[in-house]
Amino acid sequence: MSRTILIVDDQEDVRGPIADDFELEFEEDTILTAENGEQALEVIAEHHPEVIIMDINMPVMDGIECCRRIRSNRTTAGIYIIMLTGRGRGMSEGLQVGADVYLNKPCPIEDLIAQVNRGFETFAARHTSVSAMHETTGLFDGQFFMDPLLKEEQARAHRYQSAHFTLVRFRLVEDATISDDTLRRIVKHMALRGSDRAAYMGNGEFVVLLPNTAVEQAEIYVSRLRSVMDHYRLHFGVCSSDLDIDLCMQLAGDALNEAESSGQPVVITTE
Repeated sequence: MSRTILIVDDQEDVRGPIADDFELEFEEDTILTAENGEQALEVIAEHHPEVIIMDINMPVMDGIECCRRIRSNRTTAGIYIIMLTGRGRGMSEGLQVGADVYLNKPCPIEDLIAQVNRGFETFAARHTSVSAMHETTGLFDGQFFMDPLLKEEQARAHRYQSAHFTLVRFRLVEDATISDDTLRRIVKHMALRGSDRAAYMGNGEFVVLLPNTAVEQAEIYVSRLRSVMDHYRLHFGVCSSDLDIDLCMQLAGDALNEAESSGQPVVITTE
């Protein structure tokens, strides 16, 4: 089955040679190009690529904004995005909006080919993960969130030496069975960014991974959630740390349990 690669760059002397090389390397696949982020979104809507190679600095719409829009749309959020940047510019922004990998320009074609092959594999894994979505909330289920999603995020963070994680775990306390409408309303209020990852763990518990987010920003996020959901009984446990992500998940759970047992709305740990 033919796969699709989209190359987005405003410079013809960049996207043209890449497209030519890819026509030879991926001869059974479809290679498409676009000159800016706005054109890219049009191509994506029509052709549904698995992998995108995209420059950051482009007119009309840059790569950062395009990436943000791709990740915020559930039908395109699983696309593997390779960002091209000169001297590392825009890397932090790109990671925050959900780019999968960064390569510095000029990039050897062998490295691009390797990343595209990895992208096809990752896209396939994400596509099969649709079965790992919680039907009512539309979030990942707990098992998939723990593995492979967290492991993928840890590997990406280590690759760019940005291994700082903030995990927010919160639980809804209800006297009766939690209705589907209540779960959907909570998800709507979560206001996730393109790079954020969230799951419904069951029994009224949610978890949100906020990559590259300082504890002060996490406190603002939790405060906003509490404000818009003040009619619900919620307890929050937060861990903001450079530790192993699995340990960070455990510490956030411990903080949540402490919040519930002590009657505090929020417990935060930065160990």
